[in-house]
Amino acid sequence: MAEIDDLKTRYARQMSLPEVGEEGQMRLAGKRVAVIGAGGLGSALLPLLVGAGIGHLTLCDDDSISVSNLPRQTLYTTHEVGRSKAQCAAERLRAANPHCDITAYSERLTEANATRLIGEVDLLIDATDNEATRLLLDRYASEHHIPWLYASLEGWCGQLALFLPDSPSRYRD
Repeated sequence: MAEIDDLKTRYARQMSLPEVGEEGQMRLAGKRVAVIGAGGLGSALLPLLVGAGIGHLTLCDDDSISVSNLPRQTLYTTHEVGRSKAQCAAERLRAANPHCDITAYSERLTEANATRLIGEVDLLIDATDNEATRLLLDRYASEHHIPWLYASLEGWCGQLALFLPDSPSRYRD
């Protein structure tokens, strides 16, 4: 009973929104999201997903934290320089919301490991900085009928697109 009370308190503001409500919050708690990349975009997005109450988050990033990351990757701190982004992010996110089940992989997503790392999710989110991974996510999402969100930043410009399952529009096009 204490856990239910904690959830109602934690998500009270979201559940007060008519677009969310208790039913919507419970739906979020049942969702599985995979975020590929824990750099600039990922470190901004991940705390929001966990804070919203996503039930399961899979995180995949093979990079380690460097001093040059710190100004724009605010999920990390100076004492974590040299450590795995995926592992540090998972620790911070678990501390922020113990109700979110987090699986972190310090591996680069490839054709060979995509099924193992991503598995079955409700949404894929691209927070990477390379075309090869985006094309891989596009193929994986299409083959598994999963919606995926593409996001990209360069300088002061950004792009965002949502690709829905079975849509004639694909990233590769």
